[in-house]
Amino acid sequence: MHLSKKELEIMEIIWNSKEPISSSDILENHPNLNRNTVLVSLKKLLNNGYLSINKVELKSKVLMRYYVPEISKYDYDRSNIGEDRVFNFVAKFVSNDITDSEIEELEKLIQEKKKSA
Repeated sequence: MHLSKKELEIMEIIWNSKEPISSSDILENHPNLNRNTVLVSLKKLLNNGYLSINKVELKSKVLMRYYVPEISKYDYDRSNIGEDRVFNFVAKFVSNDITDSEIEELEKLIQEKKKSA
């Protein structure tokens, strides 16, 4: 599933959070977001399996749901790009605009990946 711009913005916030996060936490730290948009997006993300509820807590006489991602940013990006496109992107990048030091760094990463595989 492809996320809308606002859903992706909310997922970015959740992916970057080190702790489970509530809708109130999102709104406090990102006042540019509309409360209704956040609530509707969270419900949709929850229903589509992108989020789960980690805990429910009573906070100032209100039950707060705390959300965690069910899909990593890496997996989301990869599912939207596709395996063949990732390879084609990297191949095109390497064949065009890459410095010798970047090639060395990529070679190190590839060697590390081979060792861990």
